[in-house]
Amino acid sequence: MTSGERSISIFGGRLQILLRTQSLRSDYLDQKGKVWILFREWQHLLAIYRLWCVRQRTRKQLAQMSDYMLQDIGVSRYAANLESGKRFWQP
Repeated sequence: MTSGERSISIFGGRLQILLRTQSLRSDYLDQKGKVWILFREWQHLLAIYRLWCVRQRTRKQLAQMSDYMLQDIGVSRYAANLESGKRFWQP
């Protein structure tokens, strides 16, 4: 019997049940940890996807702005074309 295990005799006979309280607890925490890691990875991927969507939308809007609107926000047509020409995954 290892540490964290107990044996219980049933009906005074030789049948014994080993209760592995420590190993069951650590298995549960390992499973919980794996789920937590997967959840965190999913959140990270979702955040990247949202960032890419924002980049794509804003670059498309920038490309559609008139020269007057670009001048109003202080961006040249050349800079707007450079920025709007980037792919969504490019910072």
